[in-house]
This record gives sequence, structure tokens and C-alpha cells, in this order.
Amino acid sequence: MSDQSRDPISHGREEAGAYWNAHPIATDSVPHPRGTEESFDAIFERWEQNMSERRLAFLDSCRDKRLLEIGCGIGIDGRYFSSHGVKYQAVDMSRESLKLARRHFTMKDLLPRFANADATRLPFDDDTFDVVYSSGVLHHVPNMIGACREAVRVLRPGGTARVMLYHRASYH
Repeated sequence: MSDQSRDPISHGREEAGAYWNAHPIATDSVPHPRGTEESFDAIFERWEQNMSERRLAFLDSCRDKRLLEIGCGIGIDGRYFSSHGVKYQAVDMSRESLKLARRHFTMKDLLPRFANADATRLPFDDDTFDVVYSSGVLHHVPNMIGACREAVRVLRPGGTARVMLYHRASYH
């Protein structure tokens, strides 16, 4: 089948999966071998140094809540949530990122609750989570509207959806 005759969303999903399997987020940015405790700690320390008061207040407001992270990467945000009383669950489409996230959580004695899933087909019942969180991920999903619908579907009524999308004028 030629690239022109393929479904563009499926093709985009395959390309994104291949990219993130080859380049799990932040793993190329530290001088330690991928998947070592030193690499996870260096990435986490950099993450903490860039934490704004506003974002920290949000993260802390999630204590004792059921939270789903869509696009968890290697579990950096999840490490903070899980070690601060959040009932954390996460999904990512990259099997390599999930492998590293599980290793990361095991090294830190945290419960690794990760699932390999497409953001447009979340494996959870309606109204499951108090918070749905996604930082810098949904704009990479070939069917972003479908992913947003799924995030709302699994969010309980009155819950909080916290989504960060990159923009050319953002500080990222």
C-alpha cells in the first residue's frame, strides 16, 4: 500500500509511535545511560528546578485524587504525583517509554500503574478520574479532537482537566 492510500491518522499514529520509541522524552538530555537511576534522577532534578509556583500548587492540589496522565513518557510528572499522595494512573503509546517508566517507578519504590494505549481509545470506564492531566502531548496526537473527547469521557462530572499545549510564543 502506498503512503497516499493509507489512512492519515493511522499513518500519523505509526510515525509518532516509532519516533517516541526511538527517543523517549528527555532521555537524550542527560549524560547518563538511558534507564539508569542516575539518568532518572538527573531528569527529575532538572524538572524540579523548572517548576513554577503555579504548577506546583496544581500538582499539590491533586493529593488523594484519582488522576490519569495521558502521555506519561518515562514517568517524571508521575513520580511527583505518586510520591505526593495522588492515586496515579498513566497511559502512553510508546512501549519503550512505558518500559522506562516502569523501571523508573520500580527504582523509586512507587506503584507502576501504566498502560499502553492510544489517547483516542482510553481503556477506562466513563467518569473514572477526578483529574485528567496531559502536559505537552495532545497536540502530537494525529486525532487531537478524538483524544480530547476521550479525556472528557473518562473525567468524572465536576472533575479537572489540566492540559498544556505548546505554542510558538510559549516559554517552551
